[in-house]
Amino acid sequence: MMTSSPVWFFQTPRRLALKAGGKAIALVYLAVPGAGGWSIRVDGRDVSRHPDLVSAQGAALALLGGPDLAHAA
Repeated sequence: MMTSSPVWFFQTPRRLALKAGGKAIALVYLAVPGAGGWSIRVDGRDVSRHPDLVSAQGAALALLGGPDLAHAA
């Protein structure tokens, strides 16, 4: 059964997936000194980076709610 409500999947402590309505967004933690943070990826491409998980989750939810993820990638 497909759901249109967003669901978070913790694949590892440093990798999450957000899925809803057949769309998916990945959040990946990058441990880079001085530039670490969370990368939002759509179709394997970095869309944006955020310093903390909460802001990355908010941005991912906003992307998911948008009309078309193809424009983000």
